[in-house]
Amino acid sequence: MSLKYSLYNLLCLQLNLAAQGYFRRATEFDAYHHRSRKKYTAKVFLFDRCLICTEVRKRRLAYRHHYEWSTLELQLNGSKSVTVLQRSRGAATAGGAKEEYEFTASEACAMTQWLRCARKIIEIDRVEAAMRGKFVLPMDLVLGVGAAIWLIWNYF
Repeated sequence: MSLKYSLYNLLCLQLNLAAQGYFRRATEFDAYHHRSRKKYTAKVFLFDRCLICTEVRKRRLAYRHHYEWSTLELQLNGSKSVTVLQRSRGAATAGGAKEEYEFTASEACAMTQWLRCARKIIEIDRVEAAMRGKFVLPMDLVLGVGAAIWLIWNYF
């Protein structure tokens, strides 16, 4: 049984994967969970709307936690380590954030790629949150209407 199949079966019971947006990246880390003070090998999945952390147990994955991007902050500790901080929904500063995980990669390039993808997802989430409630026209619609007006004006 593959890890992907195992994750799918596990999360169908606890979390609706279809509601989490597109799957972006899966990376294996050595994880330290600050609350439980437990170290284990983790597989971290990045989706458009959340980060999912699972524990690797031989050939199976055990679900541990998931976090929405709006509640997370990432703190780089070195070239191979990052700390995931969770802030309360109303707090805008890092002072109110609690340490959740520390992920350590075996190679710096794996951490760099993972961070690049995570930061891109966080930035997109931030822009989408800022745009909610605002009326925005797509550029192709604006250009199409402009071209239609020009054609009508010049040929009729």
